Amino acid sequence: MKQSLFDAFKCYNHSGFQKSPLACVKLGLCYERGYGVGQDYREAALWYQRGAQVREKTCLAALGRFHEEGLGMRRNVEEAAKYYLQAAEQGEPFAQLSLGTLYRKGQGVRQDNVSAYVWLSLAARQGLGAQVRELLAQGMTPEQIAAAEKRLAELPPSLTAPPSVTSTRSP
Repeated sequence: MKQSLFDAFKCYNHSGFQKSPLACVKLGLCYERGYGVGQDYREAALWYQRGAQVREKTCLAALGRFHEEGLGMRRNVEEAAKYYLQAAEQGEPFAQLSLGTLYRKGQGVRQDNVSAYVWLSLAARQGLGAQVRELLAQGMTPEQIAAAEKRLAELPPSLTAPPSVTSTRSP
């Protein structure tokens, strides 16, 4: 198993130098988790940053988490919110959940239950954070929920539609 992880790392490393967004995701994950190479949060952050430069949503969400948790860098929740927003706007569910949570708590952003509800609702449509959204809704006024629902209805379909599932079976 260790040899196959190392071989995968070598393969990703080669394509990473060619600025492949997928290689940036994979190499960031290899360094973050220590797959095929020693764990190194700073190196992982560098690979995620390379992917973020081409707006790769998984890299953007990972950088948000690294900034929020202070992994391989100084903790900076305001910076985390910026990365989460970029990824969330592309439909990345972890970023939507994380951004909604930041809005709910007022960490790195101004506390805003309506924005929190919107982002948590988008994440919930993809299977993340439904319970968090329901807890939030219990403390919101009907007017706040209506405002959030209105904002959700005004979002582009590409952001509000749950991801389609493609069948791998032959017809």
